[in-house]
Amino acid sequence: MSNLFLQWLNTVQTVGLSLMLDYLVVCLALTCGQDSVIVVCSSYQKVHQLKYQPGTSITDHIAKFKNAYTQLIDQTTNHMPEFGTVTSFQGAALFLDSLDNDTNLTPIIQTCYDISPFDLKNVTYRVFQSYAPNKSC
Repeated sequence: MSNLFLQWLNTVQTVGLSLMLDYLVVCLALTCGQDSVIVVCSSYQKVHQLKYQPGTSITDHIAKFKNAYTQLIDQTTNHMPEFGTVTSFQGAALFLDSLDNDTNLTPIIQTCYDISPFDLKNVTYRVFQSYAPNKSC
């Protein structure tokens, strides 16, 4: 049996179905290369599904989100422009959506909708500045 199949089989036995499907997408993406719809969709899914966990570091969450967003932008700009570029406006909206697990952030989130320009840089800065004095980041 192939090494990739054995790795997949081991994954099936040790993790849940959701993680297994994520692993299969990554394997397929690695096989297809950077210019693959699978790679771009996997990156988009990573950005869209990233959720802040209450009680964890907001600074770490912002860094993870920006890293995933930057990777998606690189792939859509340099490898698959047909997918279209996710704008900073869309990134800001996705970032605010990623905070919905923490109801304590609701007042901070509500102050972000009037930011001009409404973009990822300004929104993450506002969230960090509003949250940092209240919690250890």
